[in-house]
Amino acid sequence: MPHTPKACITTLAIPTSLTDFEGMLEKNTNAQGQSWTDLETVLDRATGIPLMWSGLSQMHARDFLFFYHGVSSVTRLRALLRTAQRQRADQSVIAVLERSLTLAQRYGGTIFGCGLVGGTTEFHAQPPQGEYHFYNRRFAPIERVDLFDHPLPYDQFKQTVPVSRFRAVTPLTTERLAALKAAFHASNQALPVYIRETTILG
Repeated sequence: MPHTPKACITTLAIPTSLTDFEGMLEKNTNAQGQSWTDLETVLDRATGIPLMWSGLSQMHARDFLFFYHGVSSVTRLRALLRTAQRQRADQSVIAVLERSLTLAQRYGGTIFGCGLVGGTTEFHAQPPQGEYHFYNRRFAPIERVDLFDHPLPYDQFKQTVPVSRFRAVTPLTTERLAALKAAFHASNQALPVYIRETTILG
């Protein structure tokens, strides 16, 4: 039976509390004891942290998703940085917040990359508090990440492909995927072949 791909946009959000931000860093600590934000684990595969990312139910190998960094990321990071400085938080946390703010100023409110799913979605019945994106319970293993030279701003596709503000995952229908492809084409951004030559059904 031919494979019918599934596709979605998955949102990387910045936590609203300093405690949850520190929990994200703890979750993303590699074997060398280095801590990273969710965004950094996608941007830099040299972190060595395996990617299991918020996805749709029953995703399989050769499905794909787009990575979107939340439009409120800059505002939230500025607030967290002020809180950390006021509370005299650990200097290492302040340093991560500062570099995260720099990254958010480039990637916030954009689709900045995409990922090829390498296996079947896993379901986590009771994820630990603060451990997962939006407390989503369905996670797809990402086999490959492709970053865009020119991240696509939300303003260029929000009328045809609105991103959910309250869920980690925005499913893409046939029409919405076509609209998103058109937006990338209009911005002169090439998509990887596994997206460019794929049409989903539904």
